[in-house]
Amino acid sequence: MKKSIILLLLCATFSFSQNIKLKTGDLIFQSMNCGELCDAINQVTEGYKGIDFNHMEMVVIENNSVFVLEASENSVKLTPYQTFISYTDLPMYVGRVKKRFKKLRH
Repeated sequence: MKKSIILLLLCATFSFSQNIKLKTGDLIFQSMNCGELCDAINQVTEGYKGIDFNHMEMVVIENNSVFVLEASENSVKLTPYQTFISYTDLPMYVGRVKKRFKKLRH
C-alpha cells in the first residue's frame, strides 16, 4: 500500500482544491480525525510535504453537479461536494494524473 501511495504521489500534481477547477477523475487527499483507524493509516503511509493523508476520494461530475466518490463506513457512495468539504477544516489537496500517465488508468 505504501508503494501505491508513493507511485500516486509521483504521478499526481497537487494543488489546494479551492485554487483549481475540479474535473472528473481528480483525487482528493485529506486527513480526518476518525480515531484509531486514521491513526493506523497515518503510521503506515507516506504523506506529502509533512502532511498526513488518511482519506482519498475521487471527483465525479454529473449533470454539472460535483460529487465525491468515497468509501464511508460499510459502503461506497457519491456525496455532494459541498457536503463532503464540511467534514473537516483541515486543508484538502487535489491530485490529477499527469497527461503522460493517463493511459495507465485504463
